[in-house]
Amino acid sequence: CRLAADQRVFRRVGIGTRRAIPLAKVAFVQIAYAEAIVQVLGVCGGLNDLGIYRAATQLSLFVSFGLQCSIVVLQPHASAIRSGGSVSDLQQLVTLASRIGTMIAIAGAILLIVFGSTIITLVFGESYEPAFWVLVVLCLARVVSVGMGPTSMLLNMTRHESTVIKRLLIATALSIILAVSLSPYFGAIGAATSFAISVAYWKISLWRDTKKTIGVDASIFNK
Repeated sequence: CRLAADQRVFRRVGIGTRRAIPLAKVAFVQIAYAEAIVQVLGVCGGLNDLGIYRAATQLSLFVSFGLQCSIVVLQPHASAIRSGGSVSDLQQLVTLASRIGTMIAIAGAILLIVFGSTIITLVFGESYEPAFWVLVVLCLARVVSVGMGPTSMLLNMTRHESTVIKRLLIATALSIILAVSLSPYFGAIGAATSFAISVAYWKISLWRDTKKTIGVDASIFNK
């Protein structure tokens, strides 16, 4: 009995390890995607542009806060529904989470755009004032990202991590090409534009993949 119990434990550990490896790959590629534009800007745009871009990026993360919270709440319920519920139940839950996350994202973006100059000056100093328009571009990009819904979570949850990695790699390559093309001429704004275009491709592609593979429209536009 003891041996059988140990074997069951080892099997569970093995299954868990095999399940964790694809998720670790996704996390690694996400880090590479996040850092790609920063590294290119550091080489092509100079330290001043790099500092401005980093400051704007840190502030713009608040726009994505709503979706991250909704994912934490959504994930256990979505797993339970996927195991024993219907796709329509999952769709209803995902749509609600996406809309709540988007409302929070829009509110955060409006606050950052309206008070952005003041916040930047207070937090980073007057020398970072040019980061305002970079912040505007990044906020709009993150609102679009949130509006397309928790696509990565849904694909990872249904064991389509390879699809997420594929789209991330393409988005990373696209962001590097755009950053190399735009950053030398437009500095931090060029880098922000590169991010906005690549993240729009990434999220729209994942939205289409989610709809095709698991039959769920993760965006706020589902009727």
